[in-house]
Amino acid sequence: MIVEKTISGLAKTYVPRQTSAEMLATIKRYYHAITLVDHFDQVTSQTVNDQITKVGITFSANSDYPQAVQQLRTGLLASLMSQNSGFQTELIGNVGVDKVSGIRQLQELYQIATDEVMTFGDNENDLGMLTMTPFGFAMPNAHAEIKKQSANIALADHNHAGVIATIDHYLREGAFR
Repeated sequence: MIVEKTISGLAKTYVPRQTSAEMLATIKRYYHAITLVDHFDQVTSQTVNDQITKVGITFSANSDYPQAVQQLRTGLLASLMSQNSGFQTELIGNVGVDKVSGIRQLQELYQIATDEVMTFGDNENDLGMLTMTPFGFAMPNAHAEIKKQSANIALADHNHAGVIATIDHYLREGAFR
C-alpha cells in the first residue's frame, strides 16, 4: 500500500536505496540533498547525525487513500500530525511545526507584517498559510476544499508560472498600497 517513503532532516532527506529510479526522480522534484540509505527502518537523528523534521509516506494509487489516512492519523502520537501534500502523500511532523510557524519566525526576524506576506499553495499542508494573510492564494488546480477556504485564487497554476504572474499582477495594479 505504501509506494514511497522519505525521512527529512534539516540537512538531508533520506530515501531507501531500493527506491526505483522513476520514484527517485519524483522525490528529487520536491526534496534536496537526497541520501540513499541501506537500512531505512534504522534512520534516526542519531544514526544520520541530523535533526529529523518530517516523514513522508506515499500511498499507491489503488489504495483506499481516505481509509489509509484515517488509520495513519489514528495511530499517531498526540505530539504528531499528518497533512496531505498531494499525490496521495501524507507528511508527518510535530504538531505546531508547519509552514505557518516557519513564516511567523521569518516575520519576527525581519519585522514583516502579516498583510505584507503572500502565500501560495494547493493542498492541506498549505491551508494554514493560505488563511493566515489576506494575500493567501490557492492555485487553480488546488483541491476544491482548499480553494473554498482561501481568500484568493492565483492567476495560473504552477506549470504556467502562476505564482510569478500573480505577484506581478498585484505589484503592477498597486493592490498592496
